[in-house]
Amino acid sequence: MNKRQDIRSRVLAQITGGIPSSEAREREAGRIKAHIAVVGEQVKEGFATRVEKLEAERAAGMVLLRLDPKTIGTTKFANRHELSLSVKDAKFARFKSSIEKNGQDTPVRVRSAPPGSSFFLRID
Repeated sequence: MNKRQDIRSRVLAQITGGIPSSEAREREAGRIKAHIAVVGEQVKEGFATRVEKLEAERAAGMVLLRLDPKTIGTTKFANRHELSLSVKDAKFARFKSSIEKNGQDTPVRVRSAPPGSSFFLRID
């Protein structure tokens, strides 16, 4: 008997008012294992529920992901014209300055690249 078993046996003996038999120890061990199994199932169900919720949020476009800008390509859905990104454009200069000063406050929206696409970005 190791130290942990000895302590458990003594505590059980105090609770039951005597020295527990091997049968009582086995019953107690069975109860402990059953409790651990129930807790394990609850944790597993909790994770499964959380994963389902995150997948639903992701499908609805509600999840923010940190992406490497080098993996994002331009598609037919791009909503900025090349001329609007000119360093000579005052509006773009203010926008750039704002990001440098305050950081980016609005997330960039991206779409996942379709299978077989020449772009790197894939969000499945």
